[in-house]
Amino acid sequence: MVKGGIIFRVDGSKELGLGHISRCLNLAETIADEFRDFNVPIHFITVKNPGSDVLFKNSGFSEFVIYIKESADLKNFGKLINDFSPKVLITDIDLRNCTENYLETFFPGLFHASLHEHNFGLLTGDVVIAPTICPMVPCEKGEIGVTHFNGAEYILLSKEIGEIRKSAQPIVDEPRNGIISIGGADPSGLTHNVLSALRAFNFPQIKWNVVLGPSSEYKTDEMIIAYPGGFEFIEGAELGRKGFLDLLGLSDVVITNGGTTLYEAMALKRSCMAVPQNEFEADVINLLDDTGACIGVMDTTRTGILEKLDEFLDSSEKRKGIAERAGEIVDGKGCNRITRIIGNYIR
Repeated sequence: MVKGGIIFRVDGSKELGLGHISRCLNLAETIADEFRDFNVPIHFITVKNPGSDVLFKNSGFSEFVIYIKESADLKNFGKLINDFSPKVLITDIDLRNCTENYLETFFPGLFHASLHEHNFGLLTGDVVIAPTICPMVPCEKGEIGVTHFNGAEYILLSKEIGEIRKSAQPIVDEPRNGIISIGGADPSGLTHNVLSALRAFNFPQIKWNVVLGPSSEYKTDEMIIAYPGGFEFIEGAELGRKGFLDLLGLSDVVITNGGTTLYEAMALKRSCMAVPQNEFEADVINLLDDTGACIGVMDTTRTGILEKLDEFLDSSEKRKGIAERAGEIVDGKGCNRITRIIGNYIR
């Protein structure tokens, strides 16, 4: 056991999705690079799940993951915190309804940074960060820019984004390559509605790559049988994060949900149509739609998706405008900004 350093507390599952784990891994990689000379130990505490296991396995932190039985297992979590005695604890879990009990597990002097959007209105740590474009109101004792940070500039994306952004293909008049990634988990089953709508609309000129998330129940062979021809189904676990981002950067059109992939596509200046998985994602997508950074699909029925597809693919100028506006909003440097915020507590 290596004491000191940083502990991330984060979960992922079919219900939660994998975005929280992805962004914590992105931040951990940036911290490790920035403080390499300090040899800062970084560990993750999480609930074991097949989908999240794939992300950890493909990261540089696979040997530094500690498992607890369930999210509410505060006793074991508190013991781990005391045993490791980290300088910094970074949590990306929803602390509503358990704030006081949760904070009681921390020993005095521990610096706690909370990343979860739902915690922004709570007093949950020394620093509370909401990595989302949605404007949020801090708790009564919070102060924007001092204890609370919110905005697109804090969205946590992979360090590869910068290089891929430079080489990403410009949006063309006649789209040839499309990618569909409706969530790492897709708990609402929206992928089927999107694929059904695309088949009905018929886009023979577009090659559609459908990336199946590691927490979803979709299997490649089953999807090929259900949707023969027109789609290339790819296992996200086999593609890997870098492979996925490379593919995203080559796509003329992107259909995704309102989570991490949408932000990645925006940073890569892609033209996106976004389908919300939940109420919070709907707020994100509505805001981006209003600012011209994507086309949002609020009616997720086959008919509703068809109507938006017609709007999405009808005008090349509109798609180019969406891509340009998206890249203005998300620059992909959020990990560096947050690393600077907590850097004084890591040394």
